[in-house]
Amino acid sequence: MNTVGVVLVLSLSLCARAAGLHLTAGVPNVRHLPCDSTDAEEAAQVAVDHINTQHHHGYKYTLNQIDDIKVLNRLPFGETYILEVDLLETKCHVLDPTPAENCTVRSLPETKVEGDCDVALMKVDGVFTVSSFRCKTSPDSAEDVAKICVGCPHLIPLNDSVGQQAITKSLHKFNVELPEPEEFALLEVSRVAGQVHCTHVLYI
Repeated sequence: MNTVGVVLVLSLSLCARAAGLHLTAGVPNVRHLPCDSTDAEEAAQVAVDHINTQHHHGYKYTLNQIDDIKVLNRLPFGETYILEVDLLETKCHVLDPTPAENCTVRSLPETKVEGDCDVALMKVDGVFTVSSFRCKTSPDSAEDVAKICVGCPHLIPLNDSVGQQAITKSLHKFNVELPEPEEFALLEVSRVAGQVHCTHVLYI
């Protein structure tokens, strides 16, 4: 075995021991499943549902595709599934009771946000449970959006000072127009977008 092979097996061995996974004769007992298999799709759906329940701000995500899935034997019983999945942001806020799979996915002109997630699940007695996950989200670039939609709104940071002023003024105007004594307070700011309009910028 060459040096690269020794380092790879050693690294996998250390990771597996930390996760309580089973290795046989120094070689990881790993099998790959087809990404369109029943087990893969069931595990991915459980993963997405769990991620959405742990996501307390912004919008729900739905499954775009399964990039990879590995299955490892787990001592003393069961199996561990390691998934790599791509998610897409929907228009349903996390407080919206609509199931994520029934929510509309944002389009590119709306600056869609994608999530790349690594998820570990345990399968015991046919039941999947998520043990850990890690996601990295990124919006489409303003340049990509501009290529197909010149002048479309573009995302700006949530803490943008001018954007915050626009939000405060909008809320005040909304409350002033309500019948007394009703009044609404700001819960959160999930997205802020700016759009160049003639000689000024609109905040959405």
